[in-house]
Amino acid sequence: MGEKTNHPGKGLALNLPCKSPQSRRLRWLMVVVILIDLSVTILGQPPSYWLDPGTAVEGNDLYRHVVVLGCAPLILAGLIYCAVLTAIASVLPRFWSQAMLFSFLLGHFFGGSTWICFHFRGGMASIVVYGIVVSLGIAWSLADSKPDHGP
Repeated sequence: MGEKTNHPGKGLALNLPCKSPQSRRLRWLMVVVILIDLSVTILGQPPSYWLDPGTAVEGNDLYRHVVVLGCAPLILAGLIYCAVLTAIASVLPRFWSQAMLFSFLLGHFFGGSTWICFHFRGGMASIVVYGIVVSLGIAWSLADSKPDHGP
């Protein structure tokens, strides 16, 4: 394998921690998409949820265990979840960090888009619009920090 180095363009990228501006922006985008998913999950709960969190509506069985605890624990768990994922992605080698970030970004995009499409009745167009916005965020995240001055 390649030597470990902190100089761009030298050594094997798989060995380097993911500390580039692109990686930082991608981590922030993942957090934003997770918080959108969390927000629409909270906003989509039935009126009974606010008196009895056990009446929560959530399609993800793993996540449902947190949603039924109530709004405050859900928000706290969501913030801790974001912090832990960000910390892990910050220390992983670039390849694994980006694979992880895209996995969570796409998973939470799906979760949020299903709430927007079905519960809030945004229809398929809402998924397309949300997908375009997230795609623009991905393109911005992965863009060079230095402006492109043409060919």
